[in-house]
Amino acid sequence: MAEFYNMGELIPIRENNGQRAVNARDLHAFLESKQDFSTWIKNRIEQYGFIENQDYQILAPQNYGASWGGNNRVEYALSIDMAKELSMVERTQKGKDARSYFISCEKIASNKVVEEQNKSKREPSLTTKVRVGLEWVKGVSEVLNLNDSSKLSLISKVAAPLGLPTPDYTPSHGILKSATELLKETGLSISAQAFNQRAIQKGILCDIKRKSSKGKDKHFKSITESGRSYGENQVNPNNTKETQPLWYKEKFNELLMLLDFKLARVL
Repeated sequence: MAEFYNMGELIPIRENNGQRAVNARDLHAFLESKQDFSTWIKNRIEQYGFIENQDYQILAPQNYGASWGGNNRVEYALSIDMAKELSMVERTQKGKDARSYFISCEKIASNKVVEEQNKSKREPSLTTKVRVGLEWVKGVSEVLNLNDSSKLSLISKVAAPLGLPTPDYTPSHGILKSATELLKETGLSISAQAFNQRAIQKGILCDIKRKSSKGKDKHFKSITESGRSYGENQVNPNNTKETQPLWYKEKFNELLMLLDFKLARVL
């Protein structure tokens, strides 16, 4: 029974001008031909009519890398088909082994090409990924009335895995604070909950419902289009599926009067 060889190292297959090729010396050594290399390769080329630059290439010393041979000898880069034929005509067990090896290598290479083609068909292109990601950002932003900073944050989440750059800031439209902070600064003795209820009644805020991971209803607040002149919706840092309304400090007094609250202190 023929010896089983490691398919990866039996006879090295290299690249030559973009094509897979075999160094004739490596094949000659493996076949254990009793002829010296120069006589063997020249006789085989003449005997079987192999064509230069089609079946093989002669590499002058200055035209090949170190992996192809020594510094002062001519090398022959054989096509895989020629290497198979040379193996077959030896009519030895080594020749059979070499030919089977080359056939197996071709199958492996062919399978890899098919896998890459199938992979490219399955995987969406970068352009498609960007388009789908931006459409998602646009849809979420419209539903939740997100501010520019939150939109940029979502865009960054889309762009980062794709290796795309994004700006690291957006222009500020004013000082943004939560209702709790601003109510405390004005000295009003009302809770953020009462403020939110009044804002919902006036159409400045809306209550949005979503399902939690456990299937339960969760509620959060979002500034409506009517309230956009008084504040912005920011993605909730504690839950990116929700918004956190923030209000412009400079316009909070005006908002309080719109909501029919009496000012205790002007900001």
